[in-house]
Formats: sequence, structure tokens, C-alpha cells
Amino acid sequence: MPIEQRVHQAYDDHRNFYAAEHNFMLFKIQKVASTSLWTAMAALMGHGTIKSREQLLGLQLPALPGHQLDLYPEIFKAGFVRNPWDRLLSCYLQKKKYNRYKFYQRNQLDPNGSFGEFVEAVCRIPEWKADKHFRSQYTFVTSFEGSFLTDFIGHFEHLEEDFERLSQQAQLPKLHLPHWNKTEHDSYTQYYSPALADKVAQRYAIDLALFGYEFGKELTEEARNRWQRPIPTALQLKIAQYKSKKLLHAIEQVSQYVSPYKE
Repeated sequence: MPIEQRVHQAYDDHRNFYAAEHNFMLFKIQKVASTSLWTAMAALMGHGTIKSREQLLGLQLPALPGHQLDLYPEIFKAGFVRNPWDRLLSCYLQKKKYNRYKFYQRNQLDPNGSFGEFVEAVCRIPEWKADKHFRSQYTFVTSFEGSFLTDFIGHFEHLEEDFERLSQQAQLPKLHLPHWNKTEHDSYTQYYSPALADKVAQRYAIDLALFGYEFGKELTEEARNRWQRPIPTALQLKIAQYKSKKLLHAIEQVSQYVSPYKE
């Protein structure tokens, strides 16, 4: 495989689902109903009713190269986002429940650590090195130039309603949206001290600015539509900086496994 292709694979460490027949693409953002949306996309692509997670994992749905998405303006692109405090808690509880050893190992996290220790550790990991399960959500749906790639962004907190709106706007057939992998827990606010909540706010500041979330508050209509505004120049610069560092990190990852004498 050419070095350039290896770098792009390392850079595009998340997947999207591309339904060519419907001219539609959905970004897959982990811990944002990703399994449920994956199931709906499988049905959209003709795989019928999915009866188990194992059956779903066995499917290889079509995708487009992430670094080339801005070259496809004619495709209707969508994504769903989630309250960062709630998403991070869900990540911790799900990995804890199923003892995801590889997740802890690759992120150098303590599998026996408390939630507070988990949050502290995640907040210390640079964005461009962050695991896709807790990386900021803007990184999935923005271009290298710092603009949105999406025609629609829905919110996890209004999943069924927003999915219905998406289906209408993208002219998709009516799809069943199951709720798999649901993590049962009390309100996320009960798991955070003020200091810990503030650390998460700083860590995910761009997500908060773009998607309208506030700690302990319901989403307003203005907040739900905030992503439709032009991204401020200061945030565009920060997004571009992330993308550049992510690309350099991908090059470093690939260079560790490529012999200078072979290619």
C-alpha cells in the first residue's frame, strides 16, 4: 500500500456510511447512538432487519474517504452530536461494564480508575491523539479549512424527532431506529463536581460553542440550530490547527512501520 494511502487511513480513523443509491452519507460519531444509526443505515442499504449486534458488526457498509469529503458537495451529509458531559460519562460506563481492555491499553488509561480519574486522564490527552470514543465531535464533521461538511446535524437528546426531520430533508424512506447499547445511569450532572465539570467544559469548548450545550441545561431551539451559522474565524483557526496536528500525528504513526529502503 502506498505511503500516502496509509497516512490517509491513519488520519481518517473514523468511518462514515455512504448510501450511493440515496445520495446520502452519515458520519459515525462514537457514543452518539452510533450502533442504532448504523442499524438504520444497514437497512437503508438493503440488509433488512438486523437482529443482533454480531450480525451488524459483520457488515462492511460502503464509506467515502474522510479527507475527500469536501469534494462531494452534491451528497447530502448528516451527523448527530451529544452533550459532551453525558457522552463522556456514557463512554466511561460502557467501557467499564464490558471491560474493554484494548480501549484502556491503547489510551494508557487505568481500567480500575474512578470516573473522576478517567475524566482527568482524558482531559490531558491532546485532541489529535484522542481516541474516537472521546474525541471532540467537531473533528468528525468539519473540513481541513474549518467549515462544516454537513447539510444536517441532529442531537442525541432529540434523536427520534431529528432523525425523522433528517429523513424528510434527505428524502430517505421511513426507517426504524432501534436504541441499542443504551447505558443506564442517573442524570450526568450527578457524576460531576463543579471542578470536574469545568475541566470537561474546557476540554470540549469548541463542541460547546458549535452545538449549543451547557451543563445541566436543556437544549434551546437556538442552540439546536447553532451549527447552521458560519463558524467564527477564531474557531476556524483552531479547527485547522487540530486537523494539521492530526495529519502530522498520522504521518508519525505510519513512519514507524515503513522502511526507508522499501518505498
